[in-house]
Parts: sequence; C-alpha cells; structure tokens
Amino acid sequence: MGDTRRFLPQLTRGALSLAFLFLVAVATAGIFSPLFIAILLSAGLAIAAIQALFPVSRLFSIAFANLIAVYAAIFSLFAEEVFDGVDPALLSIGFCLPIFAFVAGCWLRRDQVRAVVAHAGGGSASAQRVALAPPRGIWRLVMMQTYVAEVAGRAVIAFRAKDEIEAQQWIDTEEDVRSDLAVLENEGRPLWDGETPIVVRAATFAEKAAWTRKSVELSEEEGDYNPNDTLAFLVPITDPTGALE
Repeated sequence: MGDTRRFLPQLTRGALSLAFLFLVAVATAGIFSPLFIAILLSAGLAIAAIQALFPVSRLFSIAFANLIAVYAAIFSLFAEEVFDGVDPALLSIGFCLPIFAFVAGCWLRRDQVRAVVAHAGGGSASAQRVALAPPRGIWRLVMMQTYVAEVAGRAVIAFRAKDEIEAQQWIDTEEDVRSDLAVLENEGRPLWDGETPIVVRAATFAEKAAWTRKSVELSEEEGDYNPNDTLAFLVPITDPTGALE
C-alpha cells in the first residue's frame, strides 16, 4: 500500500508532463509527424530514466520535461527556417540524440547529480539538512555566476557568486582566501600586498573556461564535491611556505 501511494504521485507527475509535451509537440511539429513522434518518444523515455535515476527528486523530472518543451520549440523553428529540405526522419533522429546524450551523462555522473537534486522530502534528518542547504540546492547552482578577483588590474582567482555585490562582499570578508592571496606568489611576488583593493568583475569567456576546468578536475577527485566551492587561480602560483608541495 505504501509503495502504491509513493508510485501514484510519480505517475501523475509523469502523465502531466507528457500531456504538456503532447500539446507542445502538436503545436510545433503537427500531429503524428515524425518529429511529433520523436518528441513524445524521447521525452517519455528520458523522463522515465530521470525518474528512475533520481527518485528522491520531486521536481527534476518536471523541470526536465519543461526544458524538452523549450528545446522542441527552438528545434522546430530552426528546422523550418534552416533545415527545410532535410528528411523528417533525420530531423527526428537529430532531435533525439542530445536528449539521450544528456540522460547518458546523468547516468555516468549520477552520484554527483544526486547530490545536487536531492530533495528534503526523503532520507535521514542529516540528509534533509544537506539537501536544504542553499549551496547544495539546484536553484543555487543555476543562479551562481563566475567572477574574477583583480589586484592592481591583474586577474588572480575565479570563483562563483550569486551576483557582483555578493562576490565583492565575499572577497572582502573571506579571511582564509585573503590570507592565501597574501602568501602565495607569482613570479616571486605575492598575489596581494595586503593593502591594494581587491576588485571583483564578471569573468571573461576564457576565465569561465579556466574555472570550469578546475571545477571538473576537483569533481573527478571528490565524488560529492560542490562545484560552487571551486577557486581557480588564473596565474601560475608558488607557495613559499611549502604547504602546496
């Protein structure tokens, strides 16, 4: 009986998501066209796979269904305007491939994704506290942006924050990071002299890429690593104290 009660809400959410996608598919691809079938088939399989991989998440599969709907609308627009002469069957295959690739990526990184989408409704009390912590929430992951701390016009570290105000407040008050900047050196000089104002700005594309590479590296080393904790140095550094050796 308990299993049935847990299963029915999942079934209802899945049915509502597919009903929504059905309307989107009709509007974008026309009823019973190859693309229409591809949208519903790929969405149904993907939502079922996502729900099976992350059963504790009450909203992830619904959010994923909405993303597929947006993707279908954009794909249909490009198909009509740019790929009008392409065989509909090939378009349908092209539509499905990114969705199945996304699901495969979720499966490969399922432990890391579970840590992000974990919902407070399940698990132990300690697990619920972790799920409720803002840095672990998926909304926090999406809202965070990459910023760079500059010292005398030189970009030294890239990190994540919700907005520029939060980024500046963080760099002004995070004593551990400020201490590291005063100790670590680049070309024989400290990254920060302890007095020059540290200025925050939005990261460039290249600086975002450097932050992403560091985040991926740390995530591969630690399975439950929170990407938003990543600090990426943008210049080569040495530690005169030897702590980095």
